[in-house]
Order: sequence, then structure tokens, then C-alpha cells
Amino acid sequence: MVPKKASDQPERFFNEGPSEWAQIKHKILSGYLRVFVYKLQRASDTILVVDGFAGAGRYADGSPGSPLLAVELNQDLAMKDRGIAINVHAIEQDPECVKSLQEALQPWTRVPQRAWVMPGGFADYVDEIAARSAGIPTFIFLDPFGAGVTIDSLQPLLNSVRSAPLELLLRVDATLLTRFAGQVRKGRDHPEYRQTAEAFADLLKRMNIDPDVISDSLEDRRQWLRHRRREVVLSRYQAAFAKRFAYAQYLPVRPTHGAAPKYYLLHVSESPHGYVMMNDVVSKLLEGQDLQEQSRKQNRSGQGNLFAPVPSLRIPDSEIDSALLDAAEAKGSRGAEFIEIRAALVRRFGTTLRQKDHNAALKRLRDSGRLEIGPVTNSNYDRAIVRFLRR
Repeated sequence: MVPKKASDQPERFFNEGPSEWAQIKHKILSGYLRVFVYKLQRASDTILVVDGFAGAGRYADGSPGSPLLAVELNQDLAMKDRGIAINVHAIEQDPECVKSLQEALQPWTRVPQRAWVMPGGFADYVDEIAARSAGIPTFIFLDPFGAGVTIDSLQPLLNSVRSAPLELLLRVDATLLTRFAGQVRKGRDHPEYRQTAEAFADLLKRMNIDPDVISDSLEDRRQWLRHRRREVVLSRYQAAFAKRFAYAQYLPVRPTHGAAPKYYLLHVSESPHGYVMMNDVVSKLLEGQDLQEQSRKQNRSGQGNLFAPVPSLRIPDSEIDSALLDAAEAKGSRGAEFIEIRAALVRRFGTTLRQKDHNAALKRLRDSGRLEIGPVTNSNYDRAIVRFLRR
């Protein structure tokens, strides 16, 4: 067994319809791309979207893949009204997928061209992308088949000097990475697996993960729970982006709030706005899935129309209030912009925190005299100053 590469992605995935997980992933992508474009409309009239593992562009049942979802946003009336264009660079290595991708994007390759198909691997183009996108707001989506994208392949982007925003959304399979660590340990104990173990160890190191930390933990399963191993793997991978991006968050791809994630998407941004807005997109999606699941359960029990479904996971108001007060107090007497406080709460609670919960907490604390909030209008809502008031 050897680590799989992006080029090993089975063509059969596009000979079927999108899986449940792919549908969730695409909802996150398309939902956030709208937000990404809207919040940058004053900075540029052109947005670059790079799909580093674009696939065939369309599934056999006609469902659009990620590059098509991105480029078709050019048909959005709101985009047209704002005079914004989205240019999509779709990179794909598999020759058969490239043919399908070219066909799917062909309508968008005419003047004015909005899509470019780039045959080859993401690593073949990363230097060019880093150089050409330096002055253009850029969103890069990396969804490889396998464990994830190695850090060394991203260095041209991580080290680039830019005058325009850059954000990345990367697929990471923590379960697969912990299995690789197990193979590293197996290779130490069994010489016949040594070559495979060395390949896995090299891959983990290229993802900023020390295989010894994870593989040694496998010795005592009672003290090192499976979810804890995943946390270590994910945190080490995320740490590699810390110097370049101030904000990073893992987004679980799962059918409902309570289900175990199939895998994670790592979103990294230079801006608290992107960080918070991505969280809002995903929290709304998960809340909607949770409501649908509870509705299905009630229908199965014959109570579908008796009671409105209530989300099963919700942070207590007192906990949100306490965290919000702590965040505001930490900013001192000068206070902080509303968006900074929101980012602090997202860092604390993740996608379980909904925007409406945060806004409700602000209102409660303002009405009780614990917080002072500057003027809030549609134009300066995120810039309203929040100050902690001592009693």
C-alpha cells in the first residue's frame, strides 16, 4: 500500500452522481463564493477562482462539479448588477477527466472568456498562479483524492508577496492520515512493510505532521482516544498556515450536526470577515440539515406535523454571553470592531455558533448595560465598536 496521488482518483466518481458528502462540500463552496465575491466587490471587479483538482466538471447525472459551480456564478443577477466577473482556472491531471472538463466549460471559454482548463497537476501551475494572482483577489479550492495537499506544494503561495486578498479551502482526511501513522509504526515492527512505512512517513512530514507523535500514541489506545489523534493531526497541518494566514478553521463535512465528519475542509483567510462569513455559511447549512433530520425522525414516529423541529445542538445563552464579555474585556477600554468580536467567538465555538445567536447575545448584554455598541447601520455594521462596561 502506497500513498495515493491526485492522479489516482478513480474516474468512476464522475460516472455517478455526486455523493452526499460531495453535495455538502459543493453547498459550502458555492455558498461562500458568493460571500467572497460580495465582500470584495469594492476592491476589484475581477475575482480569480482556482480549482486545483477540478475533475470532470460535471457528473454523469448532469450535476455540476466544483469548477462549473464557480464559473456559473457569472450568471447570477446580483453579480451582473455589481459588474463583477469570476475567472475560473480549472486544473486537472487525468486525461479523460480533462476531456470532459473541456466540454463542460466550453461555453465559458468564448469571449469574454471566464474559464481556462489547465491540463496537469496543481504543482505544475502553483508558481504561475502565485505570480499572476498577486494583484487579484483569489480563492483557491483544493480537493484532492487522498489525505490532503502537502505543504511543500503550497510554498509558492504561502511565501508570495501580494497586494490582493488570498483565501484557500483545502480538503483534509484526518482519519486517513492517522492510518498512515499506524502504517509507519507497523513498518518499524515488521521489516517487510518498511518501504511502505517510509513512504507514509515522508508524506506526513510534507504535511507538517510528525509521524512519531501519532504513531507512538497508538501504543496505548486507552489513554489516546481516536478523536484525540485526529485533533493532533489536524492541528499540526493547520499550524503550517499560521505564518501566512491570521484566521484558520476546520469545517466538518457531515450529514447532520451530530454525525461524525467524513472529512474536513480547512479554510484559511487573512481577514476576520472571511473567517466569520465562512462560519456563517456552514453553520446555516448544518442547522438546516439538523432540522431536516429531526423532521424525518418525527415523520417516522408519526409526529411530523405536531411540533416544529428544534435544533439538537445549541450553545447555552449564558455560555455565549460569558465568552462575548471575555472577548470584549480583553480588548480594553478602546473596544474592538464588531467583526473582531465575532471572530473571537467563532474561534471559541466554531460552526456551532450561529450568527443569530451572536446577535442575540449582543442585544442581551447591551440591554443589561454590560456592553456598549456603536451605531449600527447596513453600511457599517461590522465596524461598529463594541466596548466592555465595568460594573
